[in-house]
Amino acid sequence: MKTSKVVKAAVMALIVESACCVVTVASAQSGQCPLASGGSRYTEHSEASHMIMKGQFQQAEALLEKLHRRNLASSGGDLLTSRGLYRLLTLIPQTGDEVRRWADSQQQSFFAQLVAGIFYVNQAGRARGGKFSSETSRSQFAEMSRLDGVAISYLQKAMRLNPRSALPQSVMIIIGTRENKAAGKDARQWLQAAIQADPSTMAARATATTFLTPRWGWTFELLDQMILQAKESLTAENAHYLEFLMTRGKASHEEVIAKNISGARTLYQRAKEMCVNAADGQEEINRPQRRTDANGRTAR
Repeated sequence: MKTSKVVKAAVMALIVESACCVVTVASAQSGQCPLASGGSRYTEHSEASHMIMKGQFQQAEALLEKLHRRNLASSGGDLLTSRGLYRLLTLIPQTGDEVRRWADSQQQSFFAQLVAGIFYVNQAGRARGGKFSSETSRSQFAEMSRLDGVAISYLQKAMRLNPRSALPQSVMIIIGTRENKAAGKDARQWLQAAIQADPSTMAARATATTFLTPRWGWTFELLDQMILQAKESLTAENAHYLEFLMTRGKASHEEVIAKNISGARTLYQRAKEMCVNAADGQEEINRPQRRTDANGRTAR
């Protein structure tokens, strides 16, 4: 009788465990993506921005560290921290005076060095502009490279201060794409370095879905491989979200680069079905058709 109770308990445990797995997979395949929701969770970064502008650097760092620990304990992990830091920079004057003062006075602060690196990467992107290479001047490329160089120095400090974080490497992926190499590594090598530092990183993998693409000289096969590896090492929910990002990236490629309007609409529709709560899903589906005029010629 005692043995029977043990067996029953074991069977019940297996049933509960199996049910949990089914719920997790179902959630990832239901079309709802928690990571696609934005906005309100980053309101506390407004408080951090005010602290930075007042020179209350240690208080700001304590708040950012608290938010980071909370993010790492959630499914979004470092991707939520990355989004929060980019959000933070939108709340600080773009002259960069506050960011430089923070980074230069807090040399041992991981977040100060990381945010300074992100700031200069953003500035480098603005210097280059959003046009194709053939439409971008040499002076724009030169200023981009100068600012990327400043960003690298801050990001390398951040890596030394927190070698277990993949956030600095995530930003280096962007620089490695624009400059072909950053500190001796190309974008794919920085993705590998990020995963080595933090095998669970979502920030680096999400960044890769934007920059390790044909538009930047890479192939979607590389991202397909990354997704397969993610399905083996990450939760079903996170792997599903990365697959959504990649599908949307492929749709953008068909729309903007390949000029394949039908293919773009199909992929945008697939992406919307994967994450029905993602912002602008229906707008993305409709946009390619509006790029085609009444005679069926792609609008420029």
